Amino acid sequence: MIAVLVVALAAFAAPFWWPYIQDPQRLRDALTAAGVWSPVIFVFLQALQVVVFAIPGEVTQIAAGWVFGFTWGSVLAVIGAVMGSAVAFALARRFGLPLVHRLAGPGTVAKFDGLMESPRFIGSLFLLFLIPGIPKDILCYVAGLSSLKFVPFLIISTIARLPGILGSSLMGKALFQGDWWLLAAIAGAALVLFGIGWLFREAIFSFIERFATKHKESE
Repeated sequence: MIAVLVVALAAFAAPFWWPYIQDPQRLRDALTAAGVWSPVIFVFLQALQVVVFAIPGEVTQIAAGWVFGFTWGSVLAVIGAVMGSAVAFALARRFGLPLVHRLAGPGTVAKFDGLMESPRFIGSLFLLFLIPGIPKDILCYVAGLSSLKFVPFLIISTIARLPGILGSSLMGKALFQGDWWLLAAIAGAALVLFGIGWLFREAIFSFIERFATKHKESE
């Protein structure tokens, strides 16, 4: 019930928060102006971008390092990601396939059917969360449809998200400090990895599906 209420409130307030979510500079200014409430607001926005997976998570994570520094920005980004992942998982577990179909489309969900039934689902899920360019937030809903328990899901998703969160937060820190060489290096590496993940996402899905079902077929 709490998860549904959070989503409803977020949708109602969308005209207000959407412009800030899309622009790291604007988001940074808003968070700075919020003073002592800025960590709370940021964690909420970071959680929201997981639940509403159309929101680009990189924007909030870059803003985290920009506003709070690398260490605290990373900590707050992880907290928000954990909260958002928990809400998405709970929504899928509560409302099932019809909700996930409505959010992501039957075709997207169908790609994960074989994985969810595989004994290697946990390893496959970890790889999908880890690889840049793969739509990670929808995986939270997919996991909610599986038999995977809540706590193991949070552990797996959090560990696999860490490299991306840390990289984005470090980009934000580089922006704040004006370290353009560091920023260019991180941004370049991130773009390359994201591009590879995005361009070859279908091949990656196929490989992981074969990885997940090979053990099952050999039994």
